Order: sequence, then C-alpha cells, then structure tokens
Amino acid sequence: MNLILPMAGQGKRLRPHTLNKPKALLPIAGKTIIQRIIEEITKSLNKKIKNIGFIVNDVNDDINNLLLEISRQNDVNPKIYVQEEPLGTAHAIYQAKDLLEGEALVIFSDTLFKANLKIENNVDSIVWTKKVPNPSAFGVVKLDENGFIKNFIEKPQINISNDAMIGIYYFKQSENLKSIISTLLKTEDKTQGEYQLTTALLMMIEQGKKMITKNVTEWMDCGNKESIIKTHKIILDHIDQPSKLVNLDAKIYNSIIVPPVYIGKNSIIHNSVIGPYVSIGENTNVYDSRIQNSVVQNNSNIKNINLNDAMLGSYVNFIGKPTNANVGDYSNTIIN
Repeated sequence: MNLILPMAGQGKRLRPHTLNKPKALLPIAGKTIIQRIIEEITKSLNKKIKNIGFIVNDVNDDINNLLLEISRQNDVNPKIYVQEEPLGTAHAIYQAKDLLEGEALVIFSDTLFKANLKIENNVDSIVWTKKVPNPSAFGVVKLDENGFIKNFIEKPQINISNDAMIGIYYFKQSENLKSIISTLLKTEDKTQGEYQLTTALLMMIEQGKKMITKNVTEWMDCGNKESIIKTHKIILDHIDQPSKLVNLDAKIYNSIIVPPVYIGKNSIIHNSVIGPYVSIGENTNVYDSRIQNSVVQNNSNIKNINLNDAMLGSYVNFIGKPTNANVGDYSNTIIN
C-alpha cells in the first residue's frame, strides 16, 4: 500500500511558526506532527506501507533530510513532491499521481488521531470521521439508508450530520481517483477557485463506488497555536512513563519539574519551575523562569520569564516579563 501525505498548506493560522517550515514538521513533545502520524499508522494499520509520498510547497536540504530520516526510521520508501501553486486538496494529491496505483491511504497532515485503521478487503473506499457536537465548523458526510456515503457538506448551517471528516481516506483502487482528478484538472472543475478532493469523491460515488465511514477514537487538531497547546497536553497525558520524557543528557539545577514534561537532550534548566504540560526542545537553556502549559522548541534561551499557554520557536532569545507569548524562530525579544 502507498501512503500520500499532503503537507503543502501555508499554515497561515500558525504563523510565525510556519514561515520557514511546513506545519507538519513542527515538533510536539520531541516528535514532529508528521512523525507522529506515520507512527500511528504503522501501529494501527493492518497493511504494510511500501511508499510514502510527501507533498510540500517547497523543498530544501533541511526539509528533505528530515523527511528522509523519518521514512528511514519507519522502514518505508520516501518520495517528495512539490505543489508549486496552492490549487486545492485534489491538486495536491495529484502531484503524487505515480503512487495512485492499487491501494492507497491519503492523510492530511494538520491533524493527529488515535484510531483502529483495520481495512477490510471488500470495501472500495473509507472516510474516517469523528462525531462532533458542532458540525457547522466542519466538513461532514451524509449517509444513505444502507450506511454508504451519499454526500459531503462543507460547514452545514443545519444539523445534517455530526460525522466530521478528519482528513484520512482509503482507496482500494486509487487509480480511479487519479483518473477523476485528471478529469477535474483538464476541465478546470474548481470550487471556490480550487480543485477539491470532495468533488472527486462525489464523482466516484456517481460512478458506483461504495464508500463507508469509520470513526476515530480521538482527533487532535494542530491548526493554530491554541489547538497545538491543547493537542500537546493530550499527547503528554498519553505517555505511559512520563519520567522517560526528560532526556538523560538534560542538565537540571536547583529546579522543580512538575510532570508531565518533555525536556530534550543537552538542554539546561536552572533555578526554574517547569510544568505541568511543558515541552522544552533540544539545546534550549531556561534560567530563573516559571513555565507551564507551553511549547518551547530547540536552541533557544529563556530567562526571567513566566510562560503560560505559550508557544516559542527555535533559536529564540527571550528575556522579560510574564506572558502567553507566541514567538517564531530566530526571534530576539527583551521585555523591560
């Protein structure tokens, strides 16, 4: 089976953290979002993933090397594709058209999940969903009397369905999807200026393909700072042995660690209180500070700060007063 991971979105809601990297490559408790997705698939899928297609909006050596390393760790063959223009979800998937042969999974990389991804051989397609109390904020599926999908509705204003699409799709014969997207591109069949995956899925249903839904047990959004902080808390709560989250190479002096807390290798914590629900990245130094419910990335220096509900990028120098800051990479902030 092939796996396609569209991650070319601009991540505007997560700026400044996505100015120099895709959202999917943001670390949460020591692992990138995309790595956590792949690990969950490897653990819960009953089929072997052979190839992974990463779809990005740009590629450089850092991104390329990181994606190759994640693939190597999970024993899959990586392929990297570039979506040069943001022309929609179907257009993004089509960049990996050589992987649309036979069985394929498509998983969008702005969400984390817990699920049983067992796939039966007698279904054409599966759309994973999560029941939500407020469907007006999501794209939902509508089922017919036999339990097959008959329609997709984006942000319904009346309660048509509570089954929200979370961005996980299975195709038994993915070449059908490739053919339909090819038709969309040739005919320029766009919705609000973009080629949408749901348009292609409706065309597959019209051609007689049977699509069913399966529910995930947990769905964790990673779309903005607030959702990252919330998801980060859930991830730390899921760790079976919280004590192992503190790297043995970290140096902790005259400080209190209130678990669950992740501390990366070669970081220094001095005269501070860290936790609960905090991630401190690699090679980051924290002095005379109080940090809780926050994410701080790699190679940063934090001093005299009281952080709560904050998100700081890598290579940040931050000195000053209490704050719920949202600071991107390579920032130098001193608050007097």
